[in-house]
Amino acid sequence: MGKRYDPYDGEEYHVDGPMPSDPLVQERLVSHPSMNPKVFRLLLKEWSTQIPKLLKAYAEELSVEDAKRPQSQLVERLAPCFLSL
Repeated sequence: MGKRYDPYDGEEYHVDGPMPSDPLVQERLVSHPSMNPKVFRLLLKEWSTQIPKLLKAYAEELSVEDAKRPQSQLVERLAPCFLSL
């Protein structure tokens, strides 16, 4: 929920990413319209209704990994997925 929006130029920022250095721009940033709690709940509900369709559509491309494994093992197993992009 850290999205910020500049109503002047439409630029989007995230509080965990690079923010504008200009103090005037920083002052006019507002919460992103899609981050309104009501809108967010609607989007989350829509996403949850789409999950079964997505799982079916991508069934052959999906792989399940145990996130309790050491990070190095996960990286080793997932690296081919990213390298093939």
